[in-house]
Amino acid sequence: MGTLSMKRIITSLLTICFAVALTACGKISTGEVGVKTNSFNGNVVMAEMPVGMYFEPFNDVEKFTAKDVTLELPDLKVQGSDKLAFKDFDIAVIYSVKPETIAELKVKYRNQYDCVDGECIPGSKLVARLASTAAMDVVSRFDSLTAHQKRDEIRKAIQEKLQAELNARDPDTFQIKEIVISTMLTDQSIEDANRKAVAAQKDLELAQKRVDIAREQALANEQLAKSLTPNLLQMEYVKALNKFAERKDGSSVIILPADFKGMVNVPAK
Repeated sequence: MGTLSMKRIITSLLTICFAVALTACGKISTGEVGVKTNSFNGNVVMAEMPVGMYFEPFNDVEKFTAKDVTLELPDLKVQGSDKLAFKDFDIAVIYSVKPETIAELKVKYRNQYDCVDGECIPGSKLVARLASTAAMDVVSRFDSLTAHQKRDEIRKAIQEKLQAELNARDPDTFQIKEIVISTMLTDQSIEDANRKAVAAQKDLELAQKRVDIAREQALANEQLAKSLTPNLLQMEYVKALNKFAERKDGSSVIILPADFKGMVNVPAK
């Protein structure tokens, strides 16, 4: 082997070593933890890497965020207790994971996380799946046409259910900071049809009330007519005549029926 060939081999080896060294170097930034995986056997090192520079020629390093995460979940397929589907239902889940549990989560939930621009989000796919299920369950307890009036109640119920589900799986690991319902829309045609149905029902109730009032008035008139016997009418007639005939000056006026044929004694003054 000539001297030139040996130089080429050495140069190639140095280049390879330099490339390996570059890929083995990196930095864990503030708000991140590193998780190492052995490049030869695929085993995950359970101790998270702290903030700082690292050189890991025999391990693959993934950087996970330890900050609060906002997970957008658009177009969830939910329906109300009346079985009417929402046209648009979007939520956002704001959560965090304890940094010292991230390596364990990587092992337990392999491929249940997303990575964006070299930074991975612990448990993101797990949280998204459980949040979608929680939203469907909670919304199904509310009437679709009045659900928008109870947005805060629905939001809190989703948060409580999601937190309970995560605690059951991994106690003291996930913290759901907030659930935001960004969009809650029912189908417009369904809303219009239901508004018409409600208006028609109100018109029917008003008409029924009017019928009930008329019936009660008729019944009262019937009872009054039955109570007005001839003798009672005659008595009331006499009372009215006596009242009319009274005079303040002491004189009296006697009013006689048109068909009166008897005699009246008028006392002398």
